[in-house]
Amino acid sequence: MVRSLKWTLFTLWTALPALVRGGNATTDVVCQSTFSWMNNGNNQSPCLVAAVLSGVCATAGGWNVPALGPNDAYSTPNSSTANACVCSWAVYNLLGACTVCQGSPDVDNWAPYNAGCGSFAIDTYWPTNYTVPNNTLLPYWASTDPLKWPGGSFNSDNASAIHSQGIALLLPSVEHGSICTFLSRKK
Repeated sequence: MVRSLKWTLFTLWTALPALVRGGNATTDVVCQSTFSWMNNGNNQSPCLVAAVLSGVCATAGGWNVPALGPNDAYSTPNSSTANACVCSWAVYNLLGACTVCQGSPDVDNWAPYNAGCGSFAIDTYWPTNYTVPNNTLLPYWASTDPLKWPGGSFNSDNASAIHSQGIALLLPSVEHGSICTFLSRKK
């Protein structure tokens, strides 16, 4: 019995990094101050939160969301970058917000983004078998189904309207290996 318990604890401990990652996330993006409402409760920009969440499913290393140059756009997922986290509604919406907060109105449509996900395509805001790191708060608007945005592309005006309703964040919580949705009212 003791050996079995020790083995179970060892198995859980060694499997934990596969479920809770997101370390080494970086960004050099500086969002325009008019988009500060996009920051989460920890004052993390949508670009940093996108990097953290993308890295949760990465099998090695960290994740970087670089600043966009003139006429640049973030690449859609492909066979080397797609994973369940990158292909979530949350990461798509956060990358859209990251694009807008840098002054670019051109956000990729969800359909080609999702198509690039291949077998990693999911139909929810976050994959249930991965946990958002405890030091990262997910803005509520980031959980919106991209097909509900006008034209199927992230829309900062609609996201701002959701934010102004006072539902600020989805808070991470580990329960049965998934993220639980606890709502926090904006004060």
